[in-house]
Amino acid sequence: MDMEQSILFNIIDGVGIITLNRPHVSNALSQDMITALLEIFQSLNRHDSLKLLILEGRGSHFMAGGDVELFSLLNQSPRVRQEQMRPMMDQVHTLIRLMIDTHVPIIAKVHGTVAGFGMSLIMACDLIIMADHVKLHPAYIHIGLSPDGLFTFHLPRAIGVKKAMYHSLLGEPIDARMAERLGLVSQVVPQQQLDQRVTQVTDILKQKSSTALRHTKSLLNMSFSSTMKHQSFEELAAFEDCIGTDEFIAGVMSFLQKKKD
Repeated sequence: MDMEQSILFNIIDGVGIITLNRPHVSNALSQDMITALLEIFQSLNRHDSLKLLILEGRGSHFMAGGDVELFSLLNQSPRVRQEQMRPMMDQVHTLIRLMIDTHVPIIAKVHGTVAGFGMSLIMACDLIIMADHVKLHPAYIHIGLSPDGLFTFHLPRAIGVKKAMYHSLLGEPIDARMAERLGLVSQVVPQQQLDQRVTQVTDILKQKSSTALRHTKSLLNMSFSSTMKHQSFEELAAFEDCIGTDEFIAGVMSFLQKKKD
């Protein structure tokens, strides 16, 4: 269904496809997009058959940062600028937290340019599959802004503090191959193979246990803030939950059958 003109959302055979749909402005972030994305992620628990999500951008680019219309406050006083932007920034951070907490894996299918909040958006996804021509632009510093959208939470955890400092303070772009070497993305493929590879990964994930996927995502995300003892308890509880599912029985039977074959 079309949640908003700026965002398209469809569920096909258990796969939710979220499309950033403002190609005429390189999918630059607008208030309508934020509102629509929030509505989607707040409603996901109602879709029992949902197995995973794909986040993609329509047109030549994934996302070229924030729409300049969001910064039409330049003639206002500092206090007015801050007060008018604060609600939107609260929504942005709520969106990113919802993405991280979502019970299904999210695949970012990335092509073209990714700038500013576009980087925050893909880093909140669980798998990032990227075309080899992509450039990532941590562009906040160029317009006198510090990063947002949990950019500073995800980037140093992915590539280390010193590399994160370098690219964030200088605003130096990161090309696709460098992003892969640094551990910022899951996989880089030739541009013409991007659709095919995302389809392959999607088909693999669809065959996995929904319970195991949910617990694995949650356990890995909590690991950076968890103590070893707490992580141990969480793993044991998740493992026990998985053992109690029919998916576990089916998985074991399938594995044993493959060994026989």
